[in-house]
Amino acid sequence: MKIIRSIFLACCACAAVTFTSCIGNDEPTVLTKEQKAAAFQQIKGNYTGKLVYKNPTSTTASKLDSVDVKWEMLTDSTMRINNFPTAPLVKNITNKEISAALATLPPQALNCMIDIRKSDPLLFTVNPKPLEYNTTYEGKAHHLKILFYINISGSFGGYIPAKKRIQIQIVIASVFVDGKPKPELIKGYIPVVLDGKREK
Repeated sequence: MKIIRSIFLACCACAAVTFTSCIGNDEPTVLTKEQKAAAFQQIKGNYTGKLVYKNPTSTTASKLDSVDVKWEMLTDSTMRINNFPTAPLVKNITNKEISAALATLPPQALNCMIDIRKSDPLLFTVNPKPLEYNTTYEGKAHHLKILFYINISGSFGGYIPAKKRIQIQIVIASVFVDGKPKPELIKGYIPVVLDGKREK
């Protein structure tokens, strides 16, 4: 758990650096199409690692938990988490009936748009698309849509070439139930961190 906590804190700290480097400059450098393509060659491929999330019910001091995940860097503008689990939602949604319903559902693919902002160090923004679930609770069928924050400094990724390692942070934003926003279901800032290495 100490390792999980260090990963989580390192990624959160890196967010401030990313914000300053990529967004905070008065005249930020925009990579050319060719530069982005070259940078993508460093990160393309399949990755295996951990998805770390806040678990308020954990008995550990860090209040963090993790599950194994796989993801793919598909193009210089897209990536996909192949098996995004419901666990981060189950542990952070305040409605017990919805949490229990989500706990019975399998992982889903989570597609994300990325934008490579710097090549040295290699940094990119991450904009996840919504996750959607059809489930039943309180005796009725319901449609749930999970939205993530997009275009914020806290939703980003970075690559360490020497270790072929990527760290990515995305942030759960809100829940819609049957097409209606339910802001009361999520409280606070809920980051989710991926940390892993490229498969050989």
